[in-house]
Amino acid sequence: MKKILFLSLAAMAMLCACTGGNKFKVSGNVEGAADTTNLYLEVANNGNWFILDSTTTSGGGSYSISYDAPEYPNIYRLRCADKSIYFTVDSIESITIDSKLKTFDKDFNIDGTEHAKQINKIEKEAIEYAKEGTPASKIEAWKKQLANQ
Repeated sequence: MKKILFLSLAAMAMLCACTGGNKFKVSGNVEGAADTTNLYLEVANNGNWFILDSTTTSGGGSYSISYDAPEYPNIYRLRCADKSIYFTVDSIESITIDSKLKTFDKDFNIDGTEHAKQINKIEKEAIEYAKEGTPASKIEAWKKQLANQ
């Protein structure tokens, strides 16, 4: 009887552990955002972007989104209206993205993993190119090229 009870409990524990799945988390603060500001977590797939999840910022601008961890590294973006911040996710990670509402895609900081820091550096370089007069279409094409590699 004890064996049956033990095996039943062990099976239930394994079932519960497997159904939760691994997740990654993106959280942070959007300075100047109201509690009605929508943020979208999107993933790149064959050069197109697909919405995975969305959230609304709190009154102070804080937000958090969790989603199933990818089986392989992929590029994601956090979108606010027509402005996006790009980042990578490799597995079960926790990434922090802080930004300002008015300059969402230009004045931000990504932290949490080495890949996230590298993407942050690339984004900052793209912003510098834009300041030098490089057309936005060339910068977007460059980002898409990086996303598809």
